[in-house]
Amino acid sequence: MVLILDEVDLTIQAGSNIYGIVFSFTNPDKTNIGGDITVLGGVVYGAVLADHNITLGAGNLDSRFDETVLQNILLGSFNNQVVSVPGSWRDF
Repeated sequence: MVLILDEVDLTIQAGSNIYGIVFSFTNPDKTNIGGDITVLGGVVYGAVLADHNITLGAGNLDSRFDETVLQNILLGSFNNQVVSVPGSWRDF
């Protein structure tokens, strides 16, 4: 999975597992400076990337390198879909 955050906030809850890449970026067409990433626990098997400073909340983020996860992204051996996650954006 590649999760792209266009100036939106992300909360990673305790007990969550994310397999892939999380990329938070600053959109030059908007006035915000990226989104906040709040960590209340959880594990990322892959990478968390941002083109801006991020604030990791009060929890502990456990980030683990997993060659298989990143290899699957590189080779496209996953379900190649681009989807919007319902409730993850606001039109205003």
